[in-house]
Amino acid sequence: MQRALFAALARRGEAALHQQQQQQQPAALCAAAAAALRPFSTDGGGAADQQQHQQQQQQESRQSSWLYDASLLPPQSSSNDSSKGPPRPPRLSSLAGATSNGAPAPRRRASRAAPAATPKLPLLEALRALRDARAAQLSGSPSQKERPHETVEMHVRLRGVDPRRGDHSVRGAALLPHAVGRPPRVAVFAEPGTPAADAASAAGADLVGGEALIDAIVETKGRNFADIDRCVAHPDLARALARAGRVLGPRGLMPNPKVGTLTSDVARAVRELRGGRVEFRADRGAQLHLPLGKLGAMADAELAANAGALAAAVLAAKPEAVKGGLTRLLSKVDLATTFGRGSVGVDVSSVLEAAGGVRRGGVGRD
Repeated sequence: MQRALFAALARRGEAALHQQQQQQQPAALCAAAAAALRPFSTDGGGAADQQQHQQQQQQESRQSSWLYDASLLPPQSSSNDSSKGPPRPPRLSSLAGATSNGAPAPRRRASRAAPAATPKLPLLEALRALRDARAAQLSGSPSQKERPHETVEMHVRLRGVDPRRGDHSVRGAALLPHAVGRPPRVAVFAEPGTPAADAASAAGADLVGGEALIDAIVETKGRNFADIDRCVAHPDLARALARAGRVLGPRGLMPNPKVGTLTSDVARAVRELRGGRVEFRADRGAQLHLPLGKLGAMADAELAANAGALAAAVLAAKPEAVKGGLTRLLSKVDLATTFGRGSVGVDVSSVLEAAGGVRRGGVGRD
């Protein structure tokens, strides 16, 4: 019943719409015919309509192009010079310059002055300048306090080294002639009762243990290893030590033969670590960050000797795949302090001279 009712209403609506369209069609045809015959009429009404249509178009164009309407510009001056046009907007007149002959001047880009290159100082003079600059900072800022544990750091940029390549890895260790800070706490992985374990204990190792110590590190996830600074291992325990790699690796404690911490002579490794052995490795930017010693506890000559020992060790660790001689390996050397601002550039030739003297003296050799 409902479907029949809806169908009847739909048919009725369609019939009414069709009737309305038929009634409007004659009126639309008449209007179109009158518009087509209007230009040919002789009563003058067509000309009036055409003139009205042109005025309407002009008014619309004037409204759409108001930015270029002369009536909106400021009034001209009372000068008799008719060659001058309307004044330019302030933005255009400020950007346009003029030369002496009246021609517009070309726009020039402001160039920044290149910063003056700071001179590189010899090693000893750079250390003195660094010490003087730090003293000036402390005296100029009363809020700062002198820190006795402030370390002098040497930052070295390497030339021709691509750290992304495995054969360009620059890694090693240096035995400094003057110890840096307090002696580190050293743990030795060697089976108790063996000659290696006894020699490590006699050399001053703080902790000596074998597979039982490795199992304890794995079970506790290194909680019993929080106060250990360096680790040395005998080759007999290298395979068992791999189980603790996930714990010791992220902390930088995993023994490695490249730096001399995985060796059969564990007693010598312990003595070197406690006597001032420093390990280094190039970062992703082919740079080395090396500690030289404490600023308040060491003299400039001692810091210079440590810098020479580190430079000699870096030159000795040069990979064979890196092209160029040893003198071209060090591209840039800077000195800085832990809490200071800025750095002091060092002449690379003076660092190479210190490294040559250290090599001749036999310091820094493994």
